[in-house]
Amino acid sequence: MFVSMARKVGARLGAEALPEVALVGQISGADVEGIVIRALRRRRIQDSPPGAPPSPPELTPALIGEVLNGFLPSVEGIEKEMQEIAAILECSDREFLPETMKKRLEAVGGREALQQRFLELRRLVQL
Repeated sequence: MFVSMARKVGARLGAEALPEVALVGQISGADVEGIVIRALRRRRIQDSPPGAPPSPPELTPALIGEVLNGFLPSVEGIEKEMQEIAAILECSDREFLPETMKKRLEAVGGREALQQRFLELRRLVQL
């Protein structure tokens, strides 16, 4: 997801350039986008000589790691869990799921248990 987001915002980032991401399962797609954009801003500030035409900046492991170290994941609680379960249930190809979500899908009860948990959370959120 980091590599795709970097490409989307006009930066270069190789999958081999990613540091270990300890927050897997705790961050959303919007969080990944925010991390990549912060790293891109830092890169542009570091590399921008006045008047030079911009070229696609390269995001390094050190830069991504620096941004990750300062990142604080949101703590929305049950709303976030509900969104994550909805994403798992709506996903049509296991290949696109992070490992932590695959494990939830494959846990005892599988998809049916996730659907039940989603309904429970939705009832709580609507209260």
